[in-house]
Amino acid sequence: MSLLDTGPETITLRPSIRDIDPDGNQRWRGWSPGDPEYVVTGAQVEPVESNNEAVNGLRITHSVRAYVRALPTGVSGEFCEVLWDGRTWDTDGAPKQYRRGHATRHVTLLLNQRR
Repeated sequence: MSLLDTGPETITLRPSIRDIDPDGNQRWRGWSPGDPEYVVTGAQVEPVESNNEAVNGLRITHSVRAYVRALPTGVSGEFCEVLWDGRTWDTDGAPKQYRRGHATRHVTLLLNQRR
């Protein structure tokens, strides 16, 4: 049994939706109520860093990395938001997929706490 399968955390993924704008162009739009969301159990979430930025005072951005065995079927990784620990988080870049073998394959998501 792997730590990648038995993490203590549950995260909810709310992916962006491919849509067509009024001009007929394809675009990604953020998740809205009524769109599908996916609950992933067995995740591992670890703190990464806190960035201090001097923009009109002190601002702290909390970041964590979520480890999951695999993304739910039909989810490409274009996430709009992630719910974890009673807070809303935004993904920072595309999920990283590690595929070196069945025992170690997993996906990581870098998450920044939404303000």
